[in-house]
Amino acid sequence: MHIQPLQLLTPRTQMVPSIKDLTVRAKDDIRTFIDDGWFTQDEVPGIYICRIITEQRAFTGVIALNSIQDFHNGRIKKHEKTLAQREAEYHHLLQEWQSVIKPVLLTYPAQPLISNWISDYTQSHPISLEVSVPEDKEQHQLWAIQEPADIAAIQALFANLVPEVYIADGHHRTTTIAHLAEKHPEGLNGLDFSTLFSAFFADDQLMIKGYHRVVELPETMTEADFLSKLNTTFQVTPLEALRLPVSKRELVVVLSSGCYSLLFSETAEQHILDATLLNDHIFGQILNMGDVRAGKQVIYVDGAKGAPEAKRIVQESNGRKAGFLLYPVDFEDLFFLSDKGESLPPKSTWFEPRIKSGLTVHSLHFTQP
Repeated sequence: MHIQPLQLLTPRTQMVPSIKDLTVRAKDDIRTFIDDGWFTQDEVPGIYICRIITEQRAFTGVIALNSIQDFHNGRIKKHEKTLAQREAEYHHLLQEWQSVIKPVLLTYPAQPLISNWISDYTQSHPISLEVSVPEDKEQHQLWAIQEPADIAAIQALFANLVPEVYIADGHHRTTTIAHLAEKHPEGLNGLDFSTLFSAFFADDQLMIKGYHRVVELPETMTEADFLSKLNTTFQVTPLEALRLPVSKRELVVVLSSGCYSLLFSETAEQHILDATLLNDHIFGQILNMGDVRAGKQVIYVDGAKGAPEAKRIVQESNGRKAGFLLYPVDFEDLFFLSDKGESLPPKSTWFEPRIKSGLTVHSLHFTQP
């Protein structure tokens, strides 16, 4: 990857009443915030090291630009199908914001030489910006790499060691900008779409959590009926308490009557995802649901809310809903399926850390010579 420096916009913390409020309101009010002087833009272009410290651990990556042509050339790989309606919405927002309010999250197999270079740099250089978000128990730190020799060094490492990357979060942002760049190669209304605002986090600097599902049972099907159908095909074991799956090929089924471990056959092909097996064998064959991607019959519960939220929804349904807790997708499967050009089922991955809107912003205005 040929990463490029940018003149990053970051909040003036002394002017912003609440960083949390800024991140929540960024989608609606970023243009006002910028026009009111809440942001400062670095005069010297740089590549940035970003560290997000949560209760669990610290995650470190690199923020930079890269050519949108890398997406067209297959070097930025996707694993989700995008929706035209959402792309149209994002197209409108880009015009309104005149900027990108958070980078696309890209991942790649960890490279020790890059990791060591980043570690050495952060230990030998002062932090450029540190922002706390106490409501989320997070700290966000930035180091600006602005010396030409240092920029050249990190660029060379990525160019030599990272031939391709994988979209973790930001498929619609990526495809929208790619379409705009293709349609308007000279820019549109003074805005430049030739680059992708990106955050590169190696796979050892990200966590994937399970993305869970809750569905309504058919009117004619009781929980007992549903369990009986599951027992004819799967190994179903009652659990003493709610828990997450402990391995691939296990689902935890949540009903108002209790929780159950469900094991899929070990003969399933190695890289088939549990979400795909759930869609095919339970949603399709047992519950007779149609195209899960097109319908709205599935409630998705992200990894941050987890099992308690799925249980709450089920318990409030008076026995009419079933929850399914999934083991997280691993990076090996994500890379393998993306390399094959296959799409994961909707809402298959929940990546952490979450990059917040409005903490790092890229102006789409053409850079002045």
